[in-house]
Amino acid sequence: MCGTEVAIMAVGAMISSYAAVQQNKAMAGQYDRQAESVRQRAAVESERLRRKAQKELARQRVRYATSGVQLSGSPTEVQINLAKEGELDARLNSWDGNQKAGQFNLSAYKERAAGTNLLLNSAVKTGQKSAAELLKP
Repeated sequence: MCGTEVAIMAVGAMISSYAAVQQNKAMAGQYDRQAESVRQRAAVESERLRRKAQKELARQRVRYATSGVQLSGSPTEVQINLAKEGELDARLNSWDGNQKAGQFNLSAYKERAAGTNLLLNSAVKTGQKSAAELLKP
């Protein structure tokens, strides 16, 4: 093979690799968007859980007030526990959303790394083939 043929072969391999890298980048972008979507849904759901707990506390206060119960001692402890449970539910929901989003972020990272590795491997292999062809007697 002459130098021109080796160069054409190298350019072809690099173009093919570049297309594959672009596909990896597109997939990584998709994973990033999914991660952001999961985070946003978790934030909205956590806020909904907090509001639900606050509404339940308000209903309970009204029930206590209409029945003449004083908000001290046991009724207060019930209210405190209800508030803590509502906040715990919201935080667990946020944590779960962040865990799921983290998995999407990890997938995006792997896609980007795979694309970079593909490009580097292609360059190395093309360089080896080119050198071997040019060194033939």
